[in-house]
Amino acid sequence: ALPHASGSSCQVRARICLVGCAVVGRTPLARSMGQCSCKDTHSSCKEGAQDGFATLIGDLPSMKMPRGKAMPMPGYGTFLTRTAGETRAAVKEAIIAGYRHIDCAQVYTNEQEVGQGIADGLAATGLRREDIYITGKCWNTHRKAEHVKMALNESLANLGCAYLDMYLIHWPQSYKYLPRADAKPDVNCVAPDVNGAAMAPEYFPMLFHGKSPKHPGGGDGKAGTMSNDCVYAPNGVAFSETWQAFEEAVDKGLVKAIGVANFTPAHIDEILKIARHPISCNQIEHHPYLQQPKLKEYCKTKGIPLVGYATLLNPSLQDEKAAELWEEPILVSIAAKHSKSVPQVLIRWAIQAGVVPLVKSVSPDRMQQNIQVCDFAISADDMVALAKLDRCWRHNSVPSRGVVSAFVDEDLVAAVAQDASAPATKMPRGKAMPMPGYGTFLSRTAGETRA
Repeated sequence: ALPHASGSSCQVRARICLVGCAVVGRTPLARSMGQCSCKDTHSSCKEGAQDGFATLIGDLPSMKMPRGKAMPMPGYGTFLTRTAGETRAAVKEAIIAGYRHIDCAQVYTNEQEVGQGIADGLAATGLRREDIYITGKCWNTHRKAEHVKMALNESLANLGCAYLDMYLIHWPQSYKYLPRADAKPDVNCVAPDVNGAAMAPEYFPMLFHGKSPKHPGGGDGKAGTMSNDCVYAPNGVAFSETWQAFEEAVDKGLVKAIGVANFTPAHIDEILKIARHPISCNQIEHHPYLQQPKLKEYCKTKGIPLVGYATLLNPSLQDEKAAELWEEPILVSIAAKHSKSVPQVLIRWAIQAGVVPLVKSVSPDRMQQNIQVCDFAISADDMVALAKLDRCWRHNSVPSRGVVSAFVDEDLVAAVAQDASAPATKMPRGKAMPMPGYGTFLSRTAGETRA
């Protein structure tokens, strides 16, 4: 416990302001959640004790959600399992380290190990299921009502849970449903290997047509062409059908809250037209190179909290870009100022930006470091400087070889943060291309072109 101004100390549930003030106090991992008897309150936290105020669950701050319990942050991500037993061991260690939010997904093809890791972690710490926040995601192939039910029941069985705290539509696209027994890689599907992690081929249907591009087909099973990719309604499954199946799961108590991932304002507007239950979060790619201020503002006006993946820019998938980000002088400077690592600064930045960060490591030491973000705050000036890193650079625009990006709006052509007068076009590979470009055709005299 940390002493208050009066010299007394608080041994119970502590609070932290997400808008940038320092920690009032911390509490050891314990179930005792009584009210603090100390009457001293820091003025900076009084000022932030409105929408941006969260309490600590264990040692972690949490975000209030429109439905269900508060979401602890940072969350522990489970994408990419390279070897048998790796995810089980990592999830167990994450819970022991203090994580209370586990983020998983049907398509990751490792939910059974995640469930085993959760059970191991609960047994090792004496915690109960209700002490852990579990997020699941429904993949693109399971968008019809009957397939949503199938996917959810399978996820619950694999995770060993009676319910999920949050269930998300993973992407706005819908693909043709392919039964597991019918999946034939390189015939009607592909078997992705992502940096050594294998995912189930039935989640990646591909309808082959000679030498033409591969297409996953829409939810109605049609093949798709370059002019009609079929992954959106009317060929793809309508959001209304999927969302109503999600709402039914809420009504039955199988999930506590429902939301979306990778949705743009246009996608969200379609759901809001028919929704009975609130969209309780939108999980998006979020790091200093992709800050999405307009989407943040839109979701704020709709009361939709944001969860961010790729907080550290996925070093295992984007090693060069992640290294570039981690070496940004402003991040290195902030880290040195607070005696923290750059990843810790990135996680703290996300929290102060009002986004629940997701992080992943299989190293127990780094797991511990990544949750030690409650004992410092990034100054307002440094937050402004970090905002200038935004490049609208997206590393995950099309889900798993789908034929069209979900992000067909302003993210494709955006101003470069360092020079707003020089827009850039996002390219399929490599960095964005600034425009206009300078041509070099025709040199009339020696040295002219060089100059």
